[in-house]
This record gives sequence, C-alpha cells and structure tokens, in this order.
Amino acid sequence: MSEFVRIIDPAGRTIRNDLYNSPPDTASYIIFKDGGLVKAKNGRTGQIEFSGDNAATVMQNALDVLTSGGKILIKNGIYTISSPIIIKYDNIIIQGESHNAILKATSDLAQGNGIIHDYGVIDENWRISNVIIRDLTIDGNNNTVPMAHGIWFRKADRCVFTNIFVKDVNTADRIDYPKGGALDMGADTYQCAIVNCIGTNCKAREGELHICGHGGILADNIVWNSQATEAALKGPRYTGTIVNNVVYNAANDGIRIEGPNTVVGNYIYFATDYGIHVMPYPEVKGAAIVGNCVEYSGKDGIRIENDYITVSSNWVRANGKQSTTSGGIILVDASYCVLTDNLCFDDQTTKTQVFGISETGTSDYNLIANNLVTPNKTYTIQQIVGANTKVHGNLGYRTENSGTATIPSGQTSVTFAHGLAGTPTSVVLGPTHTEVADAVWSADDTNITITVPSAVTADRQISWYAKYKP
Repeated sequence: MSEFVRIIDPAGRTIRNDLYNSPPDTASYIIFKDGGLVKAKNGRTGQIEFSGDNAATVMQNALDVLTSGGKILIKNGIYTISSPIIIKYDNIIIQGESHNAILKATSDLAQGNGIIHDYGVIDENWRISNVIIRDLTIDGNNNTVPMAHGIWFRKADRCVFTNIFVKDVNTADRIDYPKGGALDMGADTYQCAIVNCIGTNCKAREGELHICGHGGILADNIVWNSQATEAALKGPRYTGTIVNNVVYNAANDGIRIEGPNTVVGNYIYFATDYGIHVMPYPEVKGAAIVGNCVEYSGKDGIRIENDYITVSSNWVRANGKQSTTSGGIILVDASYCVLTDNLCFDDQTTKTQVFGISETGTSDYNLIANNLVTPNKTYTIQQIVGANTKVHGNLGYRTENSGTATIPSGQTSVTFAHGLAGTPTSVVLGPTHTEVADAVWSADDTNITITVPSAVTADRQISWYAKYKP
C-alpha cells in the first residue's frame, strides 16, 4: 500500500513530500470477505489476485501459486466450503486470524474426502512436507455432512495441525469410508503432530483427533463431548507419543492405543467405555502408560489387551460407572506386563469401581507390585490367573506377613488372623521349645491354626511367616 508522507524540518516547514510504500504483509496471500465475495490479496504487492463467491476456489487458486511454499492468512469470517481445499506443495502454512476464521462444510462435501486434504489422497505417489495448519475452526455443519475427515493428510512428512478448533464433523456416516478422524494424520505419515487443538461433538469413528503414522505426536489437546464411535483420541500404529491431553465425556473410549506409544500425563474423565484402551494388535507391544489420571469411566479405567506393556504411576479412580463388573486396571490375555506404583481406588460414598487390579484370560508372567488398591467396591486385586505372575508389595493386598503366636499352657493349638489377601499357600514355623517342635499348621482365608501333638505345660511361643500366592 502506498501513501504520501510529508517531511518537515524542526521549525515545522515542509521540506518535501515522499511516496511511502508500507511493508508487505507477512503472508503470501490474505483471504478475506468483502460483501458477498471472497478475495485473495497478494501479501507482497497488495493486489487482489483472486476473487469470487466460492471460498474454496479462491483459496485453492492462491495455494496453487505457492509452488515453492508460502503462507495463506485467512481473516476472521465464516467461509462456506463446497469443495475440498487440496494442498499440493511443501512448506505451506495455512493460518487463521483466530478461531473466528471458520471453514464450514456444505452439503456439496457429502461423501467426499473432507474440508482440507493433501494431494496424496488423490495421487498415492505424491507427498508433502513441512506443512502447518493453525489458528482456525473446522466446522462440520452440525454433523449433517458425512465426509472422510475434517482435515486429512494421507502422505505427509513433518506436518503439524495446531490450535485448530474442530467441531461437528461426521465421518461415521460416510458410505464407502466410514472410519476417519475429524483431524487425521494417516498411516503413511512420518513425524507429524496434532498439538494444542480442541475438538467437540464430532461423530467421527476414529475420533476428534487421530494420528496413525510413524513417530506421531498428540500433545496438549482438549476433546469434550466426543461422539466418536471408537475413541476420542487414537494414537499411532507405530512408535509415537500421546502426552498432556484432556478428554472429557467421550461416547466410547477416551484414548485408544494401537501402537507402541508412550502415553504420559493425560486426563480422561467420563469415558463411556474404557478410559485408556490398549488394543490387541501386534504393533502395540512395548507401549508405556505412565502418570495419567483416569476417572469415572463407564467400564474399566485402563484395559490392557496386549503383551509387554508398562503401566506405572497412574491415578485410576472411581471407574465402572456403567458396569457392575468393571474396575481400575485389567489385564486381558496380556502377559509380560509391569504394573507398578499405580493408585487404583474408589473413595466415593457409593462405590462403583469393583476392583483395583485384575488379571484375566490367558494372562501370565506379569509383575504387579507396589500399587495402592484400596478402597474399592468389592476387591482390592480381584483375581490373578497366571501361575508365573508375581504379586507383592501392594497396599490393601497383603501377600506376606509374619509374627509370633502363643499356645496357652494346657492347650494344643492357637488360632489367629494372618492378615493376608487369601488363604496362605505356605507357612514357615519357628518353634522356641521342644514341646512345640512338631507343630503343624492349617489355614483358611482368614486364620492360621497352629497345632501340637500334646498339651504344653506352659505358654509356648512360635514365630511364623506366611505367604499367599494368588
């Protein structure tokens, strides 16, 4: 933009008038609304280069010019999108002025691939890299437009969705591909991220936010009132990170794990099914679930259906809200897992979390140690099925105890409470006198009884050590 600037001397006299060219906008193109038209202004020259009543066409025209990369800035306004906006080139930034820059789907997108997608959706040999979409809203129009995704990158490297508000996107009702995420990084993406986004009320099978590729990151996102038919958040099928996300009120699972993900510091409240669900896929082995907070799930707080999973330092509280058989952490056909230092409890007045921890099915060779598993509705640790599973040091579920017992003078036995979680599987006695040298023991789920062949002539003490192997 050019204007005249008057130059004056210290006495206030005009020296000359200069033509001043203001600095160019930082964006390659600025998209804005002008009455019924959508316009694209060149950020360097200030010239309107594209204009029309079809927002998607104007945006596409601007993007197609940026063969060497550049930035599209979308000013605030509601832009109805009737055809997909397709990203073909590397080093592109699409940035809204704020969340009031809204891309809203129309019925013309029904059964299509979404509001924005990469060219790899069309040509499987085409890849993009270093593309950022940020600071705008994706509006699926009240879940009335069934489409593959809200935004979908199928073949992309080092791309980011950040600070996007996505709402009302319906992928579950698309006829030939009813399984996309509202914001979705596909399986053939590498080192991509969905960060600091907000999703709500999306009827998307694979969640408001889904990242499926290699080395993917889901971080610092918020999802509430998810209508997803599988999970509000779904992690990568390959190595990836899910960290510091908040899920509130999900129609199914809160977070679903389908790869060897590191899942750290997430908060999941009121998931209708499972708070965190580790799936039984081969790729999942090696996942770590650490330091998460899971509360008020309809079923189990954390459900593990795979081997070699680490579950540590999680807060798992008051789950089982819609089930009479669910609890805190459950291992289902899961072996070689480590469960340590978790807090699995229910402090509600009317408790719903049936157990703290349970091992079921073909599970075996697990280590369950140093967890807090009390109080809960019925069980601390409900059951242990693995003959080789090790259980020790869990508060509320005692597997070892020791002490001394006294057979009174003139008696042949003494009975006392052992304090273990079940009937002792072994008891070692330490007689202190020849009269009790031949003592034997018997036990049930509450007491141990020590018996000697003949009545003792004085009070005789016996030390004991008892162990319960579930």
